[in-house]
Amino acid sequence: MAVDTRQAAGDVAATDVYGGMDGLPSGLNDTGKVSAVIPDPNWFGLAVAGHVTKLAMFFQCRIILRHRGAEADCKRIIDLLALRIRPGACLEIHAEGPGAGTAVTALVRAVGGGH
Repeated sequence: MAVDTRQAAGDVAATDVYGGMDGLPSGLNDTGKVSAVIPDPNWFGLAVAGHVTKLAMFFQCRIILRHRGAEADCKRIIDLLALRIRPGACLEIHAEGPGAGTAVTALVRAVGGGH
């Protein structure tokens, strides 16, 4: 799974946003619809929401996080914070489009579901 790390001046690379990309599980479809359930995410406060948003911005695909029937665009921090996610919540991350598999894998790790 390749990650596009092209960046504009002053931006951080995708691999710098959340501790690198090595060790991510492989085998996810990288072009179609992909989803993952995260049964026990870390505390999802402003810092984690910020990391998720920065990371999501590096992918071309549409990335949605679902929680208790509501959904948020992972590229919009306000949407993520509006979900009011608490520790132990069950989250679903869905991505569709180019890089979907890589995006889901990276975001699962960012919210504590991929150890």
